[in-house]
Amino acid sequence: EGYVYTKNQYVPQKEDEGIALIFFDPSCPFSATFHEKLVKSLTEIIDIPIRVIDIFKEEEEVKKRGWVPHCAVNGVPLHSFVFDDTFSSEVKHALPEE
Repeated sequence: EGYVYTKNQYVPQKEDEGIALIFFDPSCPFSATFHEKLVKSLTEIIDIPIRVIDIFKEEEEVKKRGWVPHCAVNGVPLHSFVFDDTFSSEVKHALPEE
């Protein structure tokens, strides 16, 4: 109940700019572990606010974005997983150059 599934593209919102979004799926038994690792990794790589969206409790946040990745930085969905070698460079690439 309350599960939102869609095959749409990710639609970044204006409020997604300048923050990292983690889309948390509490139905997965490994979600808590991945969530903790993701938050820790993001704070080591970048210095921007992190917002966690529970996909069941905040279904309106999911609906307005269409398909949601596990993480998005600055409105850019990340394709690599937190344990991938390419994760750090993908996170940095999502931010504008200073």
